[in-house]
Amino acid sequence: MSENCLIGGVLFEWDSNKAELVLKEHSLTMQECASVLINETTITKPDYRHYDEERFISTGYSNQAKILTVIWTDRGDRIRLITGFKATKDQTKEFHRG
Repeated sequence: MSENCLIGGVLFEWDSNKAELVLKEHSLTMQECASVLINETTITKPDYRHYDEERFISTGYSNQAKILTVIWTDRGDRIRLITGFKATKDQTKEFHRG
C-alpha cells in the first residue's frame, strides 16, 4: 500500500511497509527523508545499479539537521521514495565537498 504527502510543493509517495522498515531500522520517517530532497544544498547522482527504473541517490540535510542519504525515483508527477538512512562517512565527506 502506498502513502503520500506534499512537502514544499512536491508530491512524495512511498510504500507503507517500507516506511515501517525504515522507521524500525534507521529511526527515520519517510517525511524526514523527503525533506532532504527539497533542501537546496542536497547533492544528487544517478544510481547505476541494475533496476527496472531510473533511480537516484541524494545526500543532504533533513529538516531535523541530520545528513541522510535517500534513494528515490521520479514518477513524473511525484517522487517515489525507495529508502533512506544516515549517510555513511564517505557519503558525508562527498556531501561536504559538494
